[in-house]
Amino acid sequence: MSRIIYNNKLPFVLLGSGGHAKVLYEILQLKQLPVSAYIALATTPDSYFSKLDYLGNDSQHTLKKDQAYLVNTLGSIKSTEVREHIYQTYSDQHFIFPNIIHPKAIISNSVKLGKGTQHLCASIVNVDSIIGDNTIINTAAIVEHDCNIGAHNHIAPRAVVCGHVNTGDNVHIGAGAIINQGLHIGHHVTIASGSVVINDIPDNTLVMGVPAKKRT
Repeated sequence: MSRIIYNNKLPFVLLGSGGHAKVLYEILQLKQLPVSAYIALATTPDSYFSKLDYLGNDSQHTLKKDQAYLVNTLGSIKSTEVREHIYQTYSDQHFIFPNIIHPKAIISNSVKLGKGTQHLCASIVNVDSIIGDNTIINTAAIVEHDCNIGAHNHIAPRAVVCGHVNTGDNVHIGAGAIINQGLHIGHHVTIASGSVVINDIPDNTLVMGVPAKKRT
């Protein structure tokens, strides 16, 4: 795992044109990185993207892997599987997804980042943690020391993951949720907003509440 160094000769292309796309577009602008276009289903996107070229949807565009970096702009509310599918489809075509890091995000120098991770304003990732591919650390979310966060996770705004927590792949941790230290969270887990997790969570589970309990 390593942080990708930008080649300023290549522009960025957004995959999507929704709300999370706006946030990522603004981060790229703040960092003075070139954004040239977007690929999306919407034929009438938000005017926020009016300065960008529209390349069509996933099956229409003719973009090649050596022409641009890609940014996965799909967020998630529960399942992260659609976000994973977009990332994997383009990764299989050898497109590159750089890490997107807001200037006011804090990431320890000892942190290991996978490919295409996204770190929004005021997010924190503390010492000796690992962040898996295509994972979002959203606004003001905190990942404390010695955590191992899996691929395709979404840690939503103001969620707190305490030290020595391990998460599997495709985990959604809702806004304001708290994960106590030392816990193991399985694959394909959804933790509802505001929940407080005090026990390990097995694969394929939805939990909610204080303390968090399994829901069907």
